[in-house]
Amino acid sequence: IQDAAIITINVDTPVGTDNRPAYESLMAATESVGRHMRNGCLVIVESTVAPGTTATLVTRQLEAASGRQEGDGFFVGVSPERIMPGRALANLREVSRVCGGSCPHVASTMAEFYRSIGTGDLDTTDLTTAETVKVVENAYRDVQIAFANEIALVCLDLGLDVWKVRDLVNKVPFRDMHEPGGGVGGHCIPKDPWLLVSSLSSEFKSRLITAARETNDNMPSEVARVTLERVVETGMADGRSPVVAVLGYSYRPETGDTRNSPSRWLIAELESLGMTTRVHDPFVSGMDASVQECLSGVDAAVVMVEHSAYRDLRLDAPVVVRARNLADVNRRIGTDQC
Repeated sequence: IQDAAIITINVDTPVGTDNRPAYESLMAATESVGRHMRNGCLVIVESTVAPGTTATLVTRQLEAASGRQEGDGFFVGVSPERIMPGRALANLREVSRVCGGSCPHVASTMAEFYRSIGTGDLDTTDLTTAETVKVVENAYRDVQIAFANEIALVCLDLGLDVWKVRDLVNKVPFRDMHEPGGGVGGHCIPKDPWLLVSSLSSEFKSRLITAARETNDNMPSEVARVTLERVVETGMADGRSPVVAVLGYSYRPETGDTRNSPSRWLIAELESLGMTTRVHDPFVSGMDASVQECLSGVDAAVVMVEHSAYRDLRLDAPVVVRARNLADVNRRIGTDQC
């Protein structure tokens, strides 16, 4: 990197078990960049970080490693990536970007750089605003999904079809209820709200954002609870451990990305409740064997991910739970209700 005029940093920025930023990879990359970058280099943080991280932590690390001062010996910017697994190149070319610079000149230089890569809108701003925009984007989506998930549980309690309720709600102008599901996975949404919260003063207490995180994290447990209730109702597993097939282990359809997979927590919860699990996913190595073999003789099947391979799949298990619609439970044995 010693000959590069522009260096981008794209590393994992998780949160720890305490939901605080765990920046080991970021600090290692920044220290390495600082030791090897040339004079006058522009360093752009594309990783998602808590507001204020680049102006303080990253800049200090670069100054310490390089022996230079920001604004003289090098420059810093922030432009968080906005890509999804399976769509990375299209997102890189087409999705808008926020270019946050340590000064307006740096921000405009960043816009010129990204204009050579893609066609999306380029908005210039300061470092902390750029960082905040990214974590707010994902916190917003997390809150919206949490609302949809809670309404799914409400409809389950009332004996209603949440999808019908959602369709009718969304007919009203300015209503856009998200789709419910069995939890929120992936690299970004489960941790970016915590990055946002971690940057706040001790006097500020987040209520909505943290409540949304708790709601979404609890959804695999709700799916497990419904599954157990339905299996017990059939009476098929009396005196033995019920066998449950979990269909889908990636965090989103048509990919093998298993980061923060809700299925992982569902499986742990099912087994803690005394059930035996089998897992199938056509995109995950080691789980991509015959789906019919996975389903053979099970007491219940839980569809956690809407892979296309499952859309026309005949599910003959006594109990079928679709995590995208907890009210859509097939209870063929002992009742005529579907």
